[in-house]
Amino acid sequence: MTVFNHLFKELFKQKNRNANAVIIIQLISALAITIISFVAEGRYEAEYWKMVLPMFTFLFAVTSIIALPIYLVVTCYKNEHVNRSQTWRLAPISDEMFYLDNTLSSFISVIYLLIVQIIVTAIFAGISFLLFNENLNDTFQSFIDGFKAGSHWHFNIIIGNVLQIICLTILISLFTYLIVSFLNFSTRAIVDYLPGISSKAAVTVLRLVLIIVIAKLLEKIFELFSNLLLSPTNFLFGDINITLNGIIFLFLVIDIVLLLANMLLINKFFEAEQNK
Repeated sequence: MTVFNHLFKELFKQKNRNANAVIIIQLISALAITIISFVAEGRYEAEYWKMVLPMFTFLFAVTSIIALPIYLVVTCYKNEHVNRSQTWRLAPISDEMFYLDNTLSSFISVIYLLIVQIIVTAIFAGISFLLFNENLNDTFQSFIDGFKAGSHWHFNIIIGNVLQIICLTILISLFTYLIVSFLNFSTRAIVDYLPGISSKAAVTVLRLVLIIVIAKLLEKIFELFSNLLLSPTNFLFGDINITLNGIIFLFLVIDIVLLLANMLLINKFFEAEQNK
């Protein structure tokens, strides 16, 4: 466990630098776009510049929505690079625990980035309301009043749905890491047993075939699962809740199966590449 924790800290430290770089790039981008937009439109009056901070906050939130999935893809690539690294694989730890460490550190770095993005957005939004509440408070209050007047939702239902969406987002993010590793490991295992398809073009075609097969398999699983689960229990839970709960449960099962399959593949079939 000591080796596991130490390796996790080292991997997370490296990936965390990239997450911090993303935050810095977002801050610079949001600030630059805000200033350029005000200058380009000739808004030099004091009342216009009061909206610089609110606009900056909005742009940072928008760039967060864009940056997070991009960072997820980047960490998937880095995750597989570490899995193939002969240097990292020399760590005194089993292949299964090494893979778990690597995947967990990548996944936690995405969660870290999301939390920092939320905190930064909340801080700047709070400062905006404190400094310019005469401009923003009325808008915010009208939104709340309209929400209360036009909605039949209760607070606990809203919180429950938000938590469900968060759980589903976490499971889908984890699924992304697991499915990329599965494609990488399974392709390498097939190539090792069929040396005649070792060219890059053949490997690419093999991966495309595996993606199509997995996509069709997932489609059939979701279809079968919805037929079995939704129909007999629809009258108890309602369309939205049971559908979301069912998808969450299904992704949880798929993630567990993929995790176990990847741990088996990296132990039995996937060897590290020599460092170049």
